Amino acid sequence: MFVYFIAILPLALGSYTFYSLFKSIKNCTVMVEAEIIDIMTGEDTDLDGYTTLYYKPVFRYYYDGHEYISSEMTEYPSINYQKGDTLTIYINPEFPDEVLNKKIRTKSYIAFGTLCILFSILIIAINLFFSYHSS
Repeated sequence: MFVYFIAILPLALGSYTFYSLFKSIKNCTVMVEAEIIDIMTGEDTDLDGYTTLYYKPVFRYYYDGHEYISSEMTEYPSINYQKGDTLTIYINPEFPDEVLNKKIRTKSYIAFGTLCILFSILIIAINLFFSYHSS
């Protein structure tokens, strides 16, 4: 029974990831051009002492006569942007600071959500296999 509880955690995380993505796609409907004005960098060190660099593009865009500066919520292990580059983003017209970069965020959210759900299925399948063969 405990195994099923463990399987629920990645299933819930994967489901929430898909929910979050589809909610953003539904809400962020206005396409605007944004300019990359900065690329924030940071480091993440794991328990083994291995350090990974990550990048977050910061961009400026205009909507309804106002200037907005925003960054992706997602951190990337590599960056395909440079300062001054322009990209198409989608914003929520009711909350213009809510941004969706469909090109990158969609792929990463789908990959992460799918892996979480597949991991849950694998846990359940392994548990069923061993419980069937042990009796």
